[in-house]
Amino acid sequence: MIRSNLGAAHLRAAALSTAIVALAAASALAGTTPTVFIPAASSVGPVTGTPGTGLPGQIWLPPSTGNLAANLTYAASNTANATFLASSVDYPRDGQNSNVGDPLSSLFGNDAASVVGINPATTPSGPLLIRLTGMLAFSVTGTFTIGVGSDDGFDLRLGDTNVSRFDGDRPFTYTYASINITQPGLYPIDLFYWANNSTFSGLELVWDIDDNAAFDPITVPTANLYIPAPSAAGALALIGLVATRRRR
Repeated sequence: MIRSNLGAAHLRAAALSTAIVALAAASALAGTTPTVFIPAASSVGPVTGTPGTGLPGQIWLPPSTGNLAANLTYAASNTANATFLASSVDYPRDGQNSNVGDPLSSLFGNDAASVVGINPATTPSGPLLIRLTGMLAFSVTGTFTIGVGSDDGFDLRLGDTNVSRFDGDRPFTYTYASINITQPGLYPIDLFYWANNSTFSGLELVWDIDDNAAFDPITVPTANLYIPAPSAAGALALIGLVATRRRR
């Protein structure tokens, strides 16, 4: 089992929730979505040529879930029950449903084989907390759309920048944000998610980074998701991207 590494950045982000919700509401009334600028300094290295294999994840099994701040506090104060590798953040896979009473293996699909610490075949898929961390590769620059589909809440960060969140419970719904990337590279990603103990569970990370005018978000490809690995010098061994797309 692994001790959580949730830090002050996530907790500070939770404290800003009210202000961000107010800004989002004001933007919605104005008919616009504010663009989140991701500093080039957030990049930890260049995109080279080796495709990614997914994001490492942690799982907590709390007796119940609360709001974002309460869930972050629980994760920061308790040892994760399990770890796994998210080969693609798309749970459950297209056309499937996962009730919170169903086993975690029904939510994770093939990724259930990577779970260490609990038996996904006998562990329910809610209530639970999941944290995915690693690197997200951008091989191009510009203003793009990134989205999280969730049932229930989530908090998404790139580097030290909060990109989007939904602080509550809801049926599976997408929350989209406009982001601006000025330098290609690998950017730290931190996606925190929770499912309560009612109805269904689900989580998906999508983006629209092509140059056509149509809004056609796809699940972020595995090739763009990287596991940070320590080098001999104790830094991050940076690996790159083969641009691929998988249409849904």
